[in-house]
Order: sequence, then C-alpha cells, then structure tokens
Amino acid sequence: MKKIFFIAITLVLINTQFSKAQLLIGGGLDLIKTDINAIADKIQLGVEANYFVVSQLSLTGGLEVWSETGPQIAIGFRYYPISNVFIRFRGLVLQDTDVAVGMGYSKGLTRHLRLEVMGDYYVQGGDLGVRLGLARMF
Repeated sequence: MKKIFFIAITLVLINTQFSKAQLLIGGGLDLIKTDINAIADKIQLGVEANYFVVSQLSLTGGLEVWSETGPQIAIGFRYYPISNVFIRFRGLVLQDTDVAVGMGYSKGLTRHLRLEVMGDYYVQGGDLGVRLGLARMF
C-alpha cells in the first residue's frame, strides 16, 4: 500500500512540473439550501482558491462563513470531466464537521472571469444547497 501511495504522489509531482498550473480564486453565496426556512433566515457564503495540478484537477482550500455555525475551513478538490463541468468534494472542519459532494458549471464571462453555479449535498447534515458565485483565473 505504501508503494502505491508513493508511486501516485510521484506521478502527481512529475505531472505538476510539466503542466501549466493556474490559480482560480472565487466566492459565492448560497441561493437555496434545504435547511433555510425563510428568505434571509441564514447567510452562507464562501471564498475558495483552486490550484490546478493538471488541467482537469484542482486542489481547493477555502473559508465558509455561515451565520448559524460560524466559520468553517473547506479542503478538497475539483475534477473537470468536461471542459466547464466539475465534480467537487470538500471536507468542512472547525464548527460542524461535514463532507460536501457536489457538481457545478463554470461559464467564462471574459478571458479571466467566470460565473459559477454549483450544487452540493452535505453528507452529515443531509442538506442540499445551490450556490452562485464569481471566480477569477490567474
């Protein structure tokens, strides 16, 4: 098992050296979430940085701010099976530990600016959420 892990890490590092890594930084606001009972009942927003290790895979880290539970740190990844469509997985830690699995669509507005819409399922809480945001590619 250790050999397989070592080989996988080595391949990722070698791939990183030959890829043109980019950074995507964005923020978004939850428009709909199943645990929100009324308009402006809760505010949930997040800021996230995505570092592209290869063209279809980015490692992510960010900060979620939820009016109910306080700040959360989000760590995960995005996988782009199709150009503008991504699948994401995030672990949320600090106040309420949870795992979010979701999918989204990223539409280029300009060469560097993107409009993103994504949906997440929060495994521990059993909630669904839809988020709208803007991101900038560096």
